[in-house]
Amino acid sequence: MAQTFTKRFRSPINEDNGVTNHFIGHALSDMEFTYFPKLDVGTILWNFKFVDGSHKNKSEHIQIDLHFNHKRLVHFEGVHELCEEAIALLEENGFDATYAKV
Repeated sequence: MAQTFTKRFRSPINEDNGVTNHFIGHALSDMEFTYFPKLDVGTILWNFKFVDGSHKNKSEHIQIDLHFNHKRLVHFEGVHELCEEAIALLEENGFDATYAKV
């Protein structure tokens, strides 16, 4: 049976196009982490809405696929790096996210 954990927060958002990285606004975010114990995999659905800046009132949706070895993160896809809030969401719910901190 799947387990679901959530986190809500406000944070600055930067845009990275591979050459430059610049601030584009603050966003109110909702993260939903669903873990499938039998498969030792999970998904974070990250939805955020800009509250200011050049993207005010626009929404974004990101899916991050996670692979574990006995609740220890060993791989992720969908972003270049996990943000500190995603790492905290995992660790607050008993997962080892050391891999994402390297």
